[in-house]
Amino acid sequence: MNLYQVITTLQDPQLGEALEGFVADTLPAFKEIASAHPLQFPEPGHCSMAECFWLYYLVKALQPAVVIESGTFHGYSLYFLRAAATGRVLGFEPTYEVQISTDEIDLYDHDWMSAPLDDVPWSDTLVFFDDHIDTDQRVQECIQRGVHRAIFHDNYLRLGQSHLSFRYANLHGLINFQYVFPRLRSDPIFVDTTHNLQSYRWLTYAEIILPT
Repeated sequence: MNLYQVITTLQDPQLGEALEGFVADTLPAFKEIASAHPLQFPEPGHCSMAECFWLYYLVKALQPAVVIESGTFHGYSLYFLRAAATGRVLGFEPTYEVQISTDEIDLYDHDWMSAPLDDVPWSDTLVFFDDHIDTDQRVQECIQRGVHRAIFHDNYLRLGQSHLSFRYANLHGLINFQYVFPRLRSDPIFVDTTHNLQSYRWLTYAEIILPT
């Protein structure tokens, strides 16, 4: 089973056992991917290695035609998205100056909603939001674009910092499926080298209900 099949078909306590088995089976291959990264360890502000593990294998499982990351920063997690994707990859940085350059990824120094992107097949696009912008706003934008699948790394709500709550989206029945990936401690590669306790960051995969 791939990662998507594991998280969508199994429930606790079987889910925990299935995830542990998945990590054990795929970790050697992931370590090879991680060892080729220009930065050997995440720095403050980057996704953790555990979060990159989940990102990498979820993209491999879903195989969307287009992968978009909003909040590229230094491009740490974008490396794993590119490594997992078989189609086009786009990176947007709405807050900071784009600090990476590569011919394999289309990079933009503005918000993803500012680009027309008329050639993007939105129904087969996966968006990863790591940009410190209100999650409920991003869900609404996904609906506007026609994006069904999204991953959320952090969230700054207008009334305070909280990531786990899609308050407006859940209240109005806009989320069909939501899964928060657990932290990983099963191998030294997942030790947090950034000294960032990530108290407001949890990687969440969501499937958004689109109007019919």
